[in-house]
Amino acid sequence: MSLGLVKTLAVTGIFFLLVLLFASFPKDLGSVPEQDTSKLTGYPAWHPVIKAFEAEKYQAFVEFSFITLGVSGYYTLRWTSYTSKTGSGLQNSYFSKNGVAFPTTLFNRLLAGYVSITFIASVTYILFDIGKLWAITGSLHNVFEIAIMLVLHNGGKVTSHAGFFGLLAGYLILVNILSITLSWPFDGLWFKWQGLCSDWALIIQFTRLYYGTQKNLKENGTSLPIFTSTSEQGEIQSSSLGELIPEEQYNFFPTSVHHPRPLILLILAAIIHIIGNITNTLLVDNLKAFYAFQLSYTITYSLYSFYIYLDTHCTGITTPRKRIYVPDTSRFKVICVVLWSIFLSSATIRLTVWVQQLINKD
Repeated sequence: MSLGLVKTLAVTGIFFLLVLLFASFPKDLGSVPEQDTSKLTGYPAWHPVIKAFEAEKYQAFVEFSFITLGVSGYYTLRWTSYTSKTGSGLQNSYFSKNGVAFPTTLFNRLLAGYVSITFIASVTYILFDIGKLWAITGSLHNVFEIAIMLVLHNGGKVTSHAGFFGLLAGYLILVNILSITLSWPFDGLWFKWQGLCSDWALIIQFTRLYYGTQKNLKENGTSLPIFTSTSEQGEIQSSSLGELIPEEQYNFFPTSVHHPRPLILLILAAIIHIIGNITNTLLVDNLKAFYAFQLSYTITYSLYSFYIYLDTHCTGITTPRKRIYVPDTSRFKVICVVLWSIFLSSATIRLTVWVQQLINKD
């Protein structure tokens, strides 16, 4: 059996599973719970009234998440920005794709933007609650997830600014138009579905990134790929010495790491994020599920923040010149990642519909 036929059968199989999943959705959602309303605006929210609601505990969890997101956002922006205090020789890793190395600077800055925009989304949540008004900033959270994966796909850089920003703008417009025009509960389900697609894709891509890097480092040893410019080669050589970030300035933080272990933080962050998201999706009117959701945000974006610190301030112990190997970006692999992300997101929504139907029957 040829490799081409195997790939065709694999894609067809995933697509067939996706069709069966969509076919299993009921035509009638049954009794749809009544929407809660925003305390500030009075507009409908994308969730029913929370059972056994305790205002003080609710506000405490929201405030805890809000503060940790703000602190994480501040430090990620600080650690990824050039200043006279940090200097230009931050210990960035280098993406390796097709034998060419490119610094992780843009990737890290997008991660920092991702953390920061999530903080802004938490502010608008406090003001508006989850709903059509909030979706405008909430969708930016998802746009940064897409941007991170696009940059990762291109080996740490933007190959076409028109294509990159055009795709993100198109995605943003589509998400918001449907979120605004659809009626309850389809507006909330649509927004949740598209968000889960990018959440699942991040888990898949970060996992591929870690295991692919680990495999290539074992096979290729410590040899470096070709640099995109002589200035980049000089930067990584000076960065690997760690002389621009004096150890005494960061007594409570490491100055060297076992590369590529920090990449595990990306996987953990993405997994914790989706666990909290799914828990709150399945039990949308449960206060404890809401607590789990808020706590997942606290942990997730703290982990992303810590990853950025490790990548920008630490040299590798066994591999001082930290290389990250970009996963296979062939058309077949990309199609598989997209289809699996859509399938897993759709399965989550299907499970939610089933769980809510059971709850409403009782």
